[in-house]
Amino acid sequence: MKVIAVPTASGAVRGTRRERLDLCTSSGTEILSWSLPPLLFVFKVSAEQLLQADTGLPAGWEVRHSNSKNLPYFFNASSKESRWEPPEATDVDKLKVYMAQNTRKPEGKIHAAHLLVKHRDSRRPGSWKEPTITRTKEEAIGILKGHERRIQSGEISLGDLAQTESDCSSARKNGDLGMFGRGEMQKEFEEVAFALEPGQVSGVVDTASGVHLIQR
Repeated sequence: MKVIAVPTASGAVRGTRRERLDLCTSSGTEILSWSLPPLLFVFKVSAEQLLQADTGLPAGWEVRHSNSKNLPYFFNASSKESRWEPPEATDVDKLKVYMAQNTRKPEGKIHAAHLLVKHRDSRRPGSWKEPTITRTKEEAIGILKGHERRIQSGEISLGDLAQTESDCSSARKNGDLGMFGRGEMQKEFEEVAFALEPGQVSGVVDTASGVHLIQR
């Protein structure tokens, strides 16, 4: 068995700086995620699974394992190029599906993504998109329901929409929040996330951060 970590689409390696997510833990502290290397979660996967599965990488690319860092990297056998982040044209959604289907998840934890729309009564009424958010809660819900209709119709995925429309800094990671267990997220968020089936998208979820769509 090898240890493998799923890379995000966040681009180049960023050093050891932490990136903030705009969700609170149950104790009120912020969830933090490391940005070196860009990861979603770490699981055990067999070498046979790694070779046989469709990872969503472009033609010519493959996943290899760094023994020195005990992490996966991406290698192009033709150009001999290697990199930590996924190459351009990687199907990130397919990569996530591959990992979800071929890995053993930590007991009691789930993997989820979300799209957040804040309003003026949110815990922190500002985001990377808008320094000061003045919309009402009702307006935020209306915006989110519009996003929900687009996702449910198959027009766009939650991850793709989150990149441009989510008020959470996880937007740069397609809304991905990685793995978390009970007691790590706000209660309202946690209850809905754990009740979802894998791949299912929630309706509007109201928390102190704003209103969310959650996809498990």
